Amino acid sequence: MYIRPFMFSSDGALGVSPSKATTLSVILSPVGPYFKSGVDAVRLFLDTSNVRAWPGGVGQFKIGGNYAPTVAPQSAAKQRHDCSQVVYALPQGPDPNDALISECGAMNMVFVFRRFSASHAGGQAGWPGIEVVTPPLDGTILPGVTRDSILQLLKGVDVTMTSPFMDAYVRLLIKTC
Repeated sequence: MYIRPFMFSSDGALGVSPSKATTLSVILSPVGPYFKSGVDAVRLFLDTSNVRAWPGGVGQFKIGGNYAPTVAPQSAAKQRHDCSQVVYALPQGPDPNDALISECGAMNMVFVFRRFSASHAGGQAGWPGIEVVTPPLDGTILPGVTRDSILQLLKGVDVTMTSPFMDAYVRLLIKTC
């Protein structure tokens, strides 16, 4: 079920001012797979040229202005690279390798790293350590229910969660793409 509440000003005037009257509506719609590939892996294009939302803006809100800048990059990713979605990187300077993973067009970004410890006595490989990394809620990404649910569920599992600053991991990902 897709549930999308939205609100708009229902004042009888057009202008820039606080609304005196608003209308709250909710769309309820059954859904199937979001992508044509169904539940198969989705191809992603890492975009270091376009930015979905800048710090200090309104990236943390679900508003139309956050989607307009993604239309052209999304079309280009599909046509040129046969990718279903775009992962946006937020520049930190003139070098694209200094960019940080920000958000993906239609999904939350959560990276899972598996780390192996040194071999134990007897030559057996060590157990993997799992680290889950997601971009921080810095005002450029949506603080979605899915992201929060994943992080809440992982609190009960033996994993290391990293969110506030994941520079090293993201820089590594960008340099290897």
